Amino acid sequence: MKRETLPSSSLTPWSKLNDVTFNGVKIIYSEDKGFSVVVERSIPLESTVENERGPLMVVPFDLLLSAKAVEGHAKLDRDFGALFEAVGDLGKATLDAKMNRLEAEFDHIRDSTASIPWCQRLWWNEESDQQLALDDWILVDAWYRSRALSFPATGDAMVPCIDMMNHTPGEKTNAYFDRDSDENAIISLPKGKSFQAGDEVTISYGDAKSASETLFSYGFIDPNKEFTPNLILDIEIPEDDPLKKAKEAVATVGAAIRISYDGQATQSQSLYIWLACVNEEDGMEFQVLQTNDGQRELKAFFKGNDITEDTTKLFELMTTDPLCEVFRLRAATLAQARVQEQLQLLDESHGFVEQAAQGEGISDAARSSAFRLRTLETALLQQAERDLESKKTSAYQSEAVQRYLGLLAEEPAMDVVDPQTEPDDFS
Repeated sequence: MKRETLPSSSLTPWSKLNDVTFNGVKIIYSEDKGFSVVVERSIPLESTVENERGPLMVVPFDLLLSAKAVEGHAKLDRDFGALFEAVGDLGKATLDAKMNRLEAEFDHIRDSTASIPWCQRLWWNEESDQQLALDDWILVDAWYRSRALSFPATGDAMVPCIDMMNHTPGEKTNAYFDRDSDENAIISLPKGKSFQAGDEVTISYGDAKSASETLFSYGFIDPNKEFTPNLILDIEIPEDDPLKKAKEAVATVGAAIRISYDGQATQSQSLYIWLACVNEEDGMEFQVLQTNDGQRELKAFFKGNDITEDTTKLFELMTTDPLCEVFRLRAATLAQARVQEQLQLLDESHGFVEQAAQGEGISDAARSSAFRLRTLETALLQQAERDLESKKTSAYQSEAVQRYLGLLAEEPAMDVVDPQTEPDDFS
């Protein structure tokens, strides 16, 4: 599609025309950092008490591009409303499926809007210079991911001018974004921050985001991190599980493990893995029942409890079961095996990645970021492998596991375990 762009010098008059307020700050451009927001005069420590001098920036509510704003516009504009209704909710997907998802979304948009006259005339007419292509949709996705911020009461939204602000992590962040009483987007200073004229004002894009997400969405990785904050791995029910197909058919949770790091240890969390590690002899049962209209329906039960509609219930049932520690041992074993598989994949692909990184057109920055990402993910996975080994040892030494394996001579009555506070954590 042919796109018209405005020079950066248009931002100031555009801001004035649209009632964007700057209070002692301005937007500048530099070759090394691109756009950034800096203070125009010194702000001493004693004057940065929260809300004492008002927000540094105010962007009117009408300029926020959010799901709520899109829905509102669809009600007012008949043509856009037809487009909105045809396309519907595109949903979300994991980073690993990024290109497949974008291609599927683009195909969905094309198929859904081909019968809308103005879309056919402007977007899908081969003779039009406005014809949409997959690259256009990829660009829109990149704009959104690199600009959207999560605002209170609004959710994810693109906010002009505020989207010029750069990210700094943790205590280095010296400002925050919020909403005022009129639902405008604002930038304010927290307590205890002072500035010299020319200092940059920064916000946080989210310190909990993984290294792959910040690289994919914003094009950088925090250079000070030793671990990526989290990592999501896909998992599968073992092939030798006779209930594999039935479990996959009833699963209402994602087949993934989320590994996170809190600065001291890793946590491996997954609801799906509980489904993967329970067997028929444990009380897992599947039945094919006939409905009132004559249809056949697969139903799942754990010790007589129907979990078909919500397999997340399985976690509570298994963690209040006398064999809870046995299930924890199995879960930790499955998770560790998946972590080891990913570490092996990273190790075996190192040479290929090194060779590919030397390809024509790959910048030094992109090459460095790619290897930095592999280093951070490897460090997290290695720590997770060690932590899961400790969890396996702890579960193995429990009385429940020892009795289950027949290693204890006596079989005292087993206490019921209380539910855990983290419903998706098998640590």
